[in-house]
Amino acid sequence: MQVMDLFKSDLFPDFRLLAGDGGILHPVTGITVFDAPDIYKWLRGGELIIGNAYIFREDQEAFIAFLQRVRENGASAVGIKLDRFFGDVPQQVLAAADKVNLPLIFIPFSYRWADIIDLVHGAIQKKAPSPVLLQEEEVLDVFSLPSRFVAVIAKEMKRPVAVRCPSLNLCSLVHPDKAPSSFPTEQEYFSAELCDEEGLPPRGNIRVSRENRCGAFRISSMVYKYDGPPFCEVHVILRPNENAPPLQSERLLVFLLNVIQANARASETKEPAPEETRSEFLQRLCLGNYSDQRIAEGKASALGIRFPEESFVALIHDSEPCPVLNGCDKGVLSFRMGSSLILIVPWAERENCIGKIAQFCSRKKIWSVFGRKCGALLNVADSYMDCRRSLAILKKTFLPPGAYAYEEAMLFSMLYKVKDTHEGRVLVDRYWRPVDEMPGNSRTVQPADVVAALIQNGFNAKKSAGALHVHYNSVRNYISEIQTATGLDFGKPMDTFLLTLCYLLVKEKEKRKSGIYAFRAGEGFSS
Repeated sequence: MQVMDLFKSDLFPDFRLLAGDGGILHPVTGITVFDAPDIYKWLRGGELIIGNAYIFREDQEAFIAFLQRVRENGASAVGIKLDRFFGDVPQQVLAAADKVNLPLIFIPFSYRWADIIDLVHGAIQKKAPSPVLLQEEEVLDVFSLPSRFVAVIAKEMKRPVAVRCPSLNLCSLVHPDKAPSSFPTEQEYFSAELCDEEGLPPRGNIRVSRENRCGAFRISSMVYKYDGPPFCEVHVILRPNENAPPLQSERLLVFLLNVIQANARASETKEPAPEETRSEFLQRLCLGNYSDQRIAEGKASALGIRFPEESFVALIHDSEPCPVLNGCDKGVLSFRMGSSLILIVPWAERENCIGKIAQFCSRKKIWSVFGRKCGALLNVADSYMDCRRSLAILKKTFLPPGAYAYEEAMLFSMLYKVKDTHEGRVLVDRYWRPVDEMPGNSRTVQPADVVAALIQNGFNAKKSAGALHVHYNSVRNYISEIQTATGLDFGKPMDTFLLTLCYLLVKEKEKRKSGIYAFRAGEGFSS
């Protein structure tokens, strides 16, 4: 049996999982009661450890060390009674259980140890690896029927659930009831523009975010993804004005994610289909379908693909076949994924390739983004996801289409977290409003134009005058007036940072794409 089986209706339906979701598939081969912190010395592996945790009631650090040690020695889960000696389990303890993927289970006070031991022993004796029982009438083999399992989870949660795992060819959006005609299909949902994303605290090695998708519909969802490959994700569609699913629903989602990833990992060891092409392999690599470096390298070698030791991913969105690679095609791997051209570029060719891509995108008025450096084959997936995340962020900004680095997108991601806060509004009111209110009707260049040029040129007055096509003394006069109005000193780095931050906050909010100077790292401002 597995840890997840403990929560079935015929065993302990009122047991509750507190933390350690990543370990719910651990096998349970025995059970023991702990009354001392060094019980880990006598574990054989696979035990469910139960107790009242009295010995840890005043020593949180000892409790954390206990969880780490029993897991290191093979324990599958820990069950504790909270009612007698504990109130709530400290957050640091829950985090420790999540970190080592050790399920921490709440046991109601009414249970006798002897009854728990008898029931667990009985279940182990008659249990073969078997289906999961979500309801008494619904038995389901989750490892052979992942799509149907999604439907059961959606029904259980009473919310639409979406899953995606390319290595399993799994892309599904399931409504718990009959979906209304206006409800999007899988393709519509996953292809819809990501108009807002908020990162939330991770659950162990699972990344969590709240996303808003736009298009013919607007849907908010909570998304759960693994940090590493193989790529798989689970979405739950939130109800109006709902910020997160109920805790028990989240446990089901994490369990579903674990099941899907277990299937995906198992599929890695299978031989590639005879018709698998070079492009298909590169797509799978970018989507994070491989978790074993050796397997990925073997498949690359079989397809005659040589990867550079260090590289990065570039994504050119909505691109036609283009001559971007002319003159910088040394070791560059290229393929198409949907409407985008994906390039895996040797790091040594970075400067040359980025320059050519930037020129091409500026001329064609299309988007391109660059991910972080990859030091290993499996890091390609991280660099590719940088590109996808960056593209979604940049499309929401005032910036025009062009070539951008991952770091630039992250800057605007941070701006989104600040722009509508009290602190952001205070900064803008304090340091930007005086610039906005400066008289400028008779001027050929407005004060905001001067600030933009100064930011672009490192607050160098001479260079800014050249960019604005005005006399040097005029810029110096503008600088003096702006400093007086704002109380800032452009000779102090912190003051120039404050003005730059306010400028970006204001321009991002306005989303103006012409008639102003827009921040562009590398190319500067463009009007």
